[in-house]
Amino acid sequence: MEHLLNQAAAYDLVVFDLPALDAAGDLRASARFIDSFVLVVEAGRVSDEALSVALSATPPVWEKLVGSILNRCDPQPVFKWLPTFGR
Repeated sequence: MEHLLNQAAAYDLVVFDLPALDAAGDLRASARFIDSFVLVVEAGRVSDEALSVALSATPPVWEKLVGSILNRCDPQPVFKWLPTFGR
């Protein structure tokens, strides 16, 4: 991984699709090479409690977390707040 990241240093942005938070060992091992994380969560699949437990078990990820994406969510509730969005 270190060799791969050294090659990637020439780019402004490199995105890695890493294992789920329950694979804490893999995430801890890679966290020392990664500047920041964006958490992707599938809507309705993970409870708030399970997500909190998983994040608390991976401090190297939590400390570098810069944002999150809610994937596969129903966009209709958004439209009521932003009526012209997506139309």
